[in-house]
Amino acid sequence: GYLVVFIAAIIEGALFINWYLPGSVVIVLGVVFAKEAHLNVAMVITFITLGFLLTAIMNYFLGKFGLYRLFMKLGLKAPMDRAKIKMEKYGLPVIFGTYFHPNMGALTATSAGILKLPFTRFFLYSLAALVAWNTLWGIAVYFFGMVIIKTLSPWTILVGLTIWILYLAIRFKNGKGKPTEIIP
Repeated sequence: GYLVVFIAAIIEGALFINWYLPGSVVIVLGVVFAKEAHLNVAMVITFITLGFLLTAIMNYFLGKFGLYRLFMKLGLKAPMDRAKIKMEKYGLPVIFGTYFHPNMGALTATSAGILKLPFTRFFLYSLAALVAWNTLWGIAVYFFGMVIIKTLSPWTILVGLTIWILYLAIRFKNGKGKPTEIIP
């Protein structure tokens, strides 16, 4: 239900945790299953947006109070540096170009905090970008979700999850377990 997608959005939007999860899963599965379960799809998108907004705020304060440094030691230094450079160059409007994906949004929000950009403006930009992107993704999934439903079965989910775990295991074994940015 609604609580599940809210919690899933928080997990998916949290800095560092989201580097090891396939991105944007909560919006896709949330809308698809909401439609099939006859839940209010607009409410599902609203709860997902609120979850992502909460993590954007948390990530902002991780940056503002310097707590992000721990994650830099765990492998986020290069992606965080790139996100910070983009934020310095373009300012808060960069939020609209990065919040389409939770991983990029987490870096952007943290960078805004590192640069101590005004919280109220950050909040308003984040809210607008999340509403826009989640609405766009929600509409797309709403109309094309049956394709996803038809390809999802316990078997395909198990195979996909197994491939994802193997991919992560190989990256860690080869010493490449550190997160990398999705977009160059």
